[in-house]
Amino acid sequence: MDIKQVQADLDKKNEALKISERRLNRTQELAHLGIWELDLINNQLTWSDEVYRIFGLDPQKFGATYEAFLEAVHPEDRKVVNDAYSGSLRGGKDYYEIEHRIVRKATGEVRYVHEKCEHTRDSSGKIIRSIGMVHDITDRKIVEEALRNEKQERQVILETVPAMIFYKNRENTFVRTNKAFEEVMRLPKEKLEGRSLFEIYPKEQADAFWKDDKEVIATGQPKLNIIEPMETPAGKRWVQTGKIPYRDEMNNIIGIIGFAVDITEQKKTKELLERDKKTLEQYVLKRTEELLKSYREIEKMKRLSDLGELAATVAHELRNPLAAINLASYNLKKKTSNPELEKHFLTITKKIKESNEIINNLLSFSRVKAPIYDIVNIFDLLDENIENMAEQYASKNIIINKSFEELKNISVQADQIQLKSLFTNIINNACEACLDHAEGRKIEVIGSVEGDNLNIQFKDNGSGIDKENIEKVFNPFFSTKAKGTGLGLAVCNQITRLHNGKIAIESEKDSGTVVSITLPLKKHEYTTKN
Repeated sequence: MDIKQVQADLDKKNEALKISERRLNRTQELAHLGIWELDLINNQLTWSDEVYRIFGLDPQKFGATYEAFLEAVHPEDRKVVNDAYSGSLRGGKDYYEIEHRIVRKATGEVRYVHEKCEHTRDSSGKIIRSIGMVHDITDRKIVEEALRNEKQERQVILETVPAMIFYKNRENTFVRTNKAFEEVMRLPKEKLEGRSLFEIYPKEQADAFWKDDKEVIATGQPKLNIIEPMETPAGKRWVQTGKIPYRDEMNNIIGIIGFAVDITEQKKTKELLERDKKTLEQYVLKRTEELLKSYREIEKMKRLSDLGELAATVAHELRNPLAAINLASYNLKKKTSNPELEKHFLTITKKIKESNEIINNLLSFSRVKAPIYDIVNIFDLLDENIENMAEQYASKNIIINKSFEELKNISVQADQIQLKSLFTNIINNACEACLDHAEGRKIEVIGSVEGDNLNIQFKDNGSGIDKENIEKVFNPFFSTKAKGTGLGLAVCNQITRLHNGKIAIESEKDSGTVVSITLPLKKHEYTTKN
């Protein structure tokens, strides 16, 4: 590969990474949401730029440790925050979440934040790292406080301004009503006063009203803020009612005074606010999860980029000397007819071929790029791959069953070269796994279409994979084979993801393996959400 081209590709990737990082930082700034990571082994705390902005700190002057973070927490909240986080570690919990105050050191300004994190464990289950987010909720707290004050002020107003006001005696008879009450009930004063509850309201509602009246009369205590339905000629309304004892000049309780405010619209508004609050909370949680996922994806892409550069460099440095060795071996072989040397020449040729296969895998891994889409006959491509593998392993007595008749005349929009590499790698792995059995070596390839997706399964009865290795098989350079490079499935994973598809492996030791591929029939742009 041309070194300059490799460097140009690398520069392009680095520039794309920088753009992604700038976008992430801008998104965090707009959402007032930052990301942090605490290495518990080294007590090293890493903050995104937005966390520094939230805390009002200078990245150059802040000693990023857990203790330094606690110093920024409001003194009255510091113990609660420390106990909550430390308790999540001691209790072996998977996450930590809390709302608390912070104090900006430079200005003394108090801010409110919502923190949430997930803990990462090592292979022994010990928590070694915490990754989380800080969301500045000061504005929300201000709004909530304003809403609380508004509610209290409204309550005072509702209790003092003219509303639906009525007086009732101990016999449950209206003795006086006001104009607002008469207008709501659409009855003149003379048709309200002197009549009982049961002559005006349905029995079930009248019983509820009368129960409250009797409680106030019996206890002599007010009964306020009763939220209840009230049937009116205009339909059911919701009212907020207060009832106090009605006393005579001798301070004897002779009935109740009631005042009610129509809160039908307020109740609807409250329900909408509750619904919107839940929607907002769900949105914030969703965006937080997406940001954390994007951050992890960026880190993963950077690691893969570094591995790709290394792979290309190693492959380039090895290919030239191998070519020289191969040529020298060929020339020596032509100049001698010694049978003993012939055996060694064959060994050299074999090893060079194996080395070239390793180099090809390295180059395949470093060269996987965005697909060049074309119309691909999936049946023919699968059939061709299987026939090639069957010929390659003809002497190994491996039976490959084809169960994908449903795919005849099915075409997909994909990169044919990449799909061929994908299928070749998977079938080759299946064949290699079957070689561990002396007889009965079988592979089955199953294909189907479900909705807008193509599903292909590769089943073998080979040696299988240990459970602890299942999650590692897609990692670059991980292999359970003595001569494997560990790049085959990493390349398969890259190709599948670039086609906006999915790849999954199910396997048990000595019970075979199933590799499942799902690909969209039509072109979809690749995103990091996959």
